[in-house]
Amino acid sequence: MNIAIKLGSLEELELLSYYKGPFKYYELPAKMLTEQSLIKELLSNGFKFNIHGITMHTDKTTVLAVEGSCHYLRLCKETGCLNFILHGLVIEDFTQANNAELLSLVTKTLNTINKYALKLGIECFLENGCYIRSDSKQFLEIPSRPSSHLKIARELGTCVVLDLGHAAVSAKWYGETLNDFLLPYAQNTKPPDIIHFSDNFQESDEHLAIGDGAADTRDFYRAIELWPNALMTVENYPDRIHKTLNWLIEHERSAYRKSDVEDLCTVMGWAFEKATSNESRR
Repeated sequence: MNIAIKLGSLEELELLSYYKGPFKYYELPAKMLTEQSLIKELLSNGFKFNIHGITMHTDKTTVLAVEGSCHYLRLCKETGCLNFILHGLVIEDFTQANNAELLSLVTKTLNTINKYALKLGIECFLENGCYIRSDSKQFLEIPSRPSSHLKIARELGTCVVLDLGHAAVSAKWYGETLNDFLLPYAQNTKPPDIIHFSDNFQESDEHLAIGDGAADTRDFYRAIELWPNALMTVENYPDRIHKTLNWLIEHERSAYRKSDVEDLCTVMGWAFEKATSNESRR
């Protein structure tokens, strides 16, 4: 099992230069691509980066979505990062969620970006969006339903990112269990290439550590069993990263040990719970 960690700041990227351990995969927000020299140095030292593309564009700002994404794709090419994660469009009118014209617009927008990426030799990955309809927050990103997510990815020929945090929230608001919500992915002939791990209380995408929210952790474990070759990516806030990393190590045979988690967190300045001597030898 390969494990990745999503970084959120330039300081974390700079600290990675001092890390010599086994965690080599990371996900970076596209805005960090301006640090080309640093990223190139890290790539030469064996690190691997997936770039998380821009989000929050609507059906009214598709031109900006394409222009912004193509700008970051050029930076990807110049820097040497060849994996780029796409998001769909956020809509304001929920009554249009299943509108065929709107779904066509999302596909057309993503197709334009993906075609440009292919010209540059960059592979795109389509992530499932998040659906929230609580009293405090209204949010719908297409594609958030598994069927539309897999259909658009298939039409574009892109790889798939399955965000379990997004899935847990969306399942709640679509009136399904997370297990049922994930069934189309399990039945799909092509497995997810990347899985994002975070927990929440099914009200919003809170990026909690696995076990800190309301999701049934058996569904997270089932994802590991179903798709052992996916890149398991931890998407938590810094003080919780250690908990999800340890959970992944506990639930799957891997080359990582809990002492590796402590070493990484120490270098990166992230909080961690010190393992016992017996746990450290795992």
